[in-house]
Amino acid sequence: MKQVPKLATKLSNDTQQITVLAPTNAAFAAYLKANNLTAEQLLASPSLGWILKQHIIKGAIPASAIKDGASVKSWLPGSNVTFSTAGGGVTASTPGSKAKVTKADVAAGAGIVHVIDAVLVPPPQALAEAPAKSAAWKANKAGAPAKAPTAARKLAERS
Repeated sequence: MKQVPKLATKLSNDTQQITVLAPTNAAFAAYLKANNLTAEQLLASPSLGWILKQHIIKGAIPASAIKDGASVKSWLPGSNVTFSTAGGGVTASTPGSKAKVTKADVAAGAGIVHVIDAVLVPPPQALAEAPAKSAAWKANKAGAPAKAPTAARKLAERS
């Protein structure tokens, strides 16, 4: 699959300001079991790149900047991650999944990693539409209007 090596290259840029919601090994094991998959099947799946993109957000967002109810776009076109701080701690969710941040603010170059206890599953519609939206975005990138506020600013502004 071409997406995963490209994604790995993008993520290895230590000057890139991103937030990665990183599932633990146990989270991936639970995901595999729940979906009756082997690790080899997931690695060979054309959906793997899109699942991984669900866990990446533009902007380095420390846990202290996350506001309850904030919703930000993930790198997966057409999909958001919504945060909750109710009950202490931070949770991240998509329409089909929810994960608790178990370790926050791990420095990674110019980015931040928050370790989570579950795999965030992209909404089926976003997963289905992602290839077309990604292609359209790339085609229009040069002539795109001014960028929207970064995810980090959106989270900080939300009350």
